[in-house]
Amino acid sequence: MQFNIKLKIIILVIALTSFTACKDGFNYKTSVIYKAEASNLTVHLEASGFILHGHDLDDDGRVEGYMVSPKLEDTIYIQANENELFLSSNKNNKLKKYSSDFKSVSIKHYLNAINYKDYNAEELIELENVIKATAYGAKGTYINGQTNLIKVLKVDFNTY
Repeated sequence: MQFNIKLKIIILVIALTSFTACKDGFNYKTSVIYKAEASNLTVHLEASGFILHGHDLDDDGRVEGYMVSPKLEDTIYIQANENELFLSSNKNNKLKKYSSDFKSVSIKHYLNAINYKDYNAEELIELENVIKATAYGAKGTYINGQTNLIKVLKVDFNTY
């Protein structure tokens, strides 16, 4: 009888330990630089979040960064998740108008608003997808050989 009670306690401890271990996971921080060569845009991104044990992707990741070009008067700041892209600027009033609404907007729409027409539309679509995917963590971040039009300049993954 005493043996059954000890066995039940051991099974309960193992079950509780397994259950709580499933809730564990790891934090990540990703730093990437992408180049849209035809559009003359360089994007620097930092993504961070938490990936649950047993998962490959972060369901709630966020990306922050900026986009620059020698042809732009100002830096365009980026905030994104896997579904939305928010862009803003400090200097350009047209960009401030869009950022004050804080609505998800396409890079193409943003560049048109500041009369930046020297871009490749297909490249901008892929760039948006690459930015949003970075919010998923390391397995969502594009690396060399995974893009058609966007050049991957740097990728650093850290977990802790």
